Amino acid sequence: MPRAVIFGAGHGSTYRGQDSSGYAEAANAIRTASQDDAPLVEHWDFDLGGPLFNGGPGCCTDAGDI
Repeated sequence: MPRAVIFGAGHGSTYRGQDSSGYAEAANAIRTASQDDAPLVEHWDFDLGGPLFNGGPGCCTDAGDI
């Protein structure tokens, strides 16, 4: 069972009257950055106080864009 499910929601509005179309590619940018960081997943994460998955297997899934 995944501990995190990631999905992209590139459409919608952050604030009334504001153009949020610039965020449409945000999910793909995060996916690209995550691939670059994947080899580091077992390294110590100071924000979490340990490895991302607590030394266990990585268990995330990407549900795509909605």
